[in-house]
Amino acid sequence: MAALHSLTESRDDPNVPTSDRGQALTNGALLARNAIWSIVGRAAPLLIALISIPILIHGLGTAKYGVLNLGWVVVGYLNLFDFGLGRALTMVVAEKLGTDQEREVAPLFWKAMLSLVMLGAIGALVGLVLSRWLAYSILTIPDGMKVETLHVFYLLSLWLPVQISESGLRGLLEAHQKFKLLGTLSMLMGVFSYLAPVSLLLFTHRLTIIIGVILLARGILWITLLIQCLQTLPAENRFSLRGSVPIRSLLQVGGWMTISNILSPLMDFSDRFLIGALLSVSAVAFYTAPFDLVIKMMIVPTAIASVIFPAFATNFGTARNKAADLFSRTIRTTYIVLLPVTIVVILFAKELLSLWLGRSFADSSTHVFQILAFGMLAKCVAEIPVALVQGGGRADLYAQLHMAEFPVYLLLMWMLVRPYGIDGAAIAWSCRAILDAAMLLIFSQRMLTHRMASTLQLLGIVAGTTAILALCAAPWPFAAKVLVFLTIIAGVAFTSFTRLISDEERRMLLTWVDTINLRYLRKGATS
Repeated sequence: MAALHSLTESRDDPNVPTSDRGQALTNGALLARNAIWSIVGRAAPLLIALISIPILIHGLGTAKYGVLNLGWVVVGYLNLFDFGLGRALTMVVAEKLGTDQEREVAPLFWKAMLSLVMLGAIGALVGLVLSRWLAYSILTIPDGMKVETLHVFYLLSLWLPVQISESGLRGLLEAHQKFKLLGTLSMLMGVFSYLAPVSLLLFTHRLTIIIGVILLARGILWITLLIQCLQTLPAENRFSLRGSVPIRSLLQVGGWMTISNILSPLMDFSDRFLIGALLSVSAVAFYTAPFDLVIKMMIVPTAIASVIFPAFATNFGTARNKAADLFSRTIRTTYIVLLPVTIVVILFAKELLSLWLGRSFADSSTHVFQILAFGMLAKCVAEIPVALVQGGGRADLYAQLHMAEFPVYLLLMWMLVRPYGIDGAAIAWSCRAILDAAMLLIFSQRMLTHRMASTLQLLGIVAGTTAILALCAAPWPFAAKVLVFLTIIAGVAFTSFTRLISDEERRMLLTWVDTINLRYLRKGATS
């Protein structure tokens, strides 16, 4: 822990001034705009995916499409070889910008980039070694596709040094709040990743060519990000490697983040393996379909958290009251935005599943959908304290929470799946998500200088939310569901406006509404 404390000791010094640049990078209007860009960058490719995936499955066939996805999954897991350096770089650079130590940024960046390239090379070697084993021994692949699958895995493995080092480029730009640029590039790259394979189907079905074209585009993206980073670094020491922060300190912080990055997905997806082992493979389908749908709610809090993470790192040591205010506003915004979404999902769960997958599927998965939606609301809210805890230099707390939770969660899952089936799996997953949110809120309260809300207020919000969602889960007729929805939404809107938002936010909202009304009045007068 010594390296972690030495890295963040300046955060506890009240005499360290906040730079003007640090204040500019945490301006509320800028953060709001950046959050919107971040959401757009994540959401737009999903819309294209809804159209492209059926075309790809039909054009490539299920076997080739499965290989394509498995290749990206393998690369995704090998991305763990970055050891959290990208996110650690964001945190430390943001802190340096907040304490007027911008000369330290370039050395930090280049040390991180060199380390990421070397770690990516190690990941590439591992990928190359595993490729033949996966293609010929582990995965059940038709004989005529094994050679092509092997070449796909080789190609993706060789790409790892570039892919892993991209997290360093993004880390620097995120610390400088370049989310408009990142959101635009992510949107374009995400759209291209789906449209390019669809277009190439007119000429070839070879996966190596399709993936090669996508990687070529990603190479152009990497060069663009590098140019932007060079323009962002201070001109006087743009290529300097001399700095006071050793790379081992970044690895210390990134190491804790890596533990969370390993254990969190394991807990999120180990449930389906237990369901397959204790129940049946068919039961896995009835569980994963609603899970894959409800997890899309994470787009909003993940986008917000990516923006406020460097803002917390910038403010935490020098302007903790500002960090506390930002924390309070973003967690309330996340809750207010996603509570109506959760209400819709729980209230109309059966109708949504019937429309998407059919009535018989809905009969088996409705309760799972409703339970997971409740847990997902807690998981979404928890993304904000995760950003605070990690941005405040205590990534170790989040990692240790996961280490303690992991065996307990597996035991709970095993105990509930046997008697209650997939409903029990959903209950176990949601209980862990709620526990995560509760513990992270406690960590956040202790790290900040003052409490965001009293225990009684928090219990009131939790009790009220539980009562509302339990009411929504009742088996109402469709007409009654519409009436319940309108009544609850009106009550939630009134309570949010009068109780959950601050006086300043209330005035801003009213001013915004008045501005919109005035524009419409002027438009009507001119027409």
